[in-house]
Amino acid sequence: MSKIKYEFYSEKDASAVAELMKKNKFWIGKFDQNLTGEKFIDYQRKKGTIFGIVGKKNDKVVSYVAAYKTGGQKVANKNQAFICALIIAQKYRLSVFSISDMFSMLIKELIRMGYNDLICEVAKDNYPSFYMMRKCGFVIIDENPTLYGDYVLHNYFPGVIKMLNQINYTDSTAIPEIIQKLDKKNLYHSEQIIDLRFINMDCKTKKQNYSFYVDTLSGNIAGVHLHDAKFKIWPNNNKLNSYLFENFGNDTRKVNVAFWEDNHVITSETYETDFFHVDIPENVTKITFDVNNDADTYTFFVKEMIQYGLYQFEQKNINFTAFSFEENSGFLSSEQNSNHISLFKEMWPHLCAPYIEGIFIPNYEKNLTVDQLDNKKITVTEHTDDYILIREYKSIGNKIEIHTKAKMLSQMQVQPMFQFALYDLSYNCEITLNDKTIVNRKYDPGDGDCVTEEMIFLNFLQQEYSNKYFKQIDLRFTSVPNVTFRIKSEKLATCFCQLNYLGIEYNKKIFKGKNEIDFGIISIEKIHCSGD
Repeated sequence: MSKIKYEFYSEKDASAVAELMKKNKFWIGKFDQNLTGEKFIDYQRKKGTIFGIVGKKNDKVVSYVAAYKTGGQKVANKNQAFICALIIAQKYRLSVFSISDMFSMLIKELIRMGYNDLICEVAKDNYPSFYMMRKCGFVIIDENPTLYGDYVLHNYFPGVIKMLNQINYTDSTAIPEIIQKLDKKNLYHSEQIIDLRFINMDCKTKKQNYSFYVDTLSGNIAGVHLHDAKFKIWPNNNKLNSYLFENFGNDTRKVNVAFWEDNHVITSETYETDFFHVDIPENVTKITFDVNNDADTYTFFVKEMIQYGLYQFEQKNINFTAFSFEENSGFLSSEQNSNHISLFKEMWPHLCAPYIEGIFIPNYEKNLTVDQLDNKKITVTEHTDDYILIREYKSIGNKIEIHTKAKMLSQMQVQPMFQFALYDLSYNCEITLNDKTIVNRKYDPGDGDCVTEEMIFLNFLQQEYSNKYFKQIDLRFTSVPNVTFRIKSEKLATCFCQLNYLGIEYNKKIFKGKNEIDFGIISIEKIHCSGD
């Protein structure tokens, strides 16, 4: 019997992957039964795919997994990557060692590219995928489901390999062994967070049992306890500027400790005692422990972890009458509801794929310059390799006008994405079209059952009105019944409501073949209704 063979995805596999997805009830195949290879290629280009892997049985695609820089709601930091697509033909889901081959290839590539933390978002009712992920070592950091009803799982195995510098540990025979000790009754329990950043993770192999001390901020391993080998290397405090070694065996061990600055050892010292601790100078990037009679060298990337611990993102806001602008994310926020949740945010647009943005953790690496002209007007400029984007925000009472212009610097295809992230799902839309017809989108609590983390900028629900230009959109929330937000576009545009997103797409004639583009003004007005 032939074995499943794994290789890196290329666009020639797109049609076969699309057919596989249409048979799956959780990912985009659930919503887009007309999915084609061409559409899937467009999805992947927009989503910011890092790489993908396909599994083939007798040259037929039976599985697909991919890593991305963005998930349903968050943009990964530089040491993180998302798995947002893991599709396995039902016939092969119980093939544990075959699946581990796929994970081995995935993790090896992530390690090669410098990632520590692998993240996936899985629906609680997708039990086969959820259990498989947990069995492969994924842990729950936050036990509260996301806005989409998914659980966010983290796998720190790349960080383990980075600490041990043993890429061979990713072999398929090792991955099924190095797993978290998992009890089915604790399947949905989150890990206990220590000092707001660390977790203890107990693992086992055929050779021995481990405890890893994981820094969840960076994905690095901060400490290791080898229970059978009877020694422990652990940070001496939560500042990570001091480390200790403890030997629990009968024989004293010789331990060489080296301090590194980048790739050079700047000092080292050998200890021969059952217990010692070392202080780490400020310029040290990593510290290594070589323990006598142990095959591995244990490397702790202290500078990387310290930097993540010091990183505190402070949002800076510019307040208007009915809105506020977030300087670092580029999001325009509406007022908050009674639960202190922003009703919606107008997200910072991208003009070219890929679209790297999230709701709750946006892309904070955008190169934005904010010029505040007065308390009613600001100009924000973004510089990228492909374009310069300029937005002028002008506040007029309870209305704000957003004038967007761009200058193209490359030959990238212009695919502007203007999005409203709807934090409060209890929204109703009344869409007035240019042909004078009116379409209503009514809030249905059942919509939450079909929410997906799939690409926020894709109209996969394919509503009929999305093929017509709109005149205005009235957006209302049941949590704030006496307020309407009226959205208008100066240029011809279509719209789509996709669960917790509202998307606006322009007539392509506006920007076709142009180096300088004027997208006109989008206005958002807060209107108090009668009875307020």
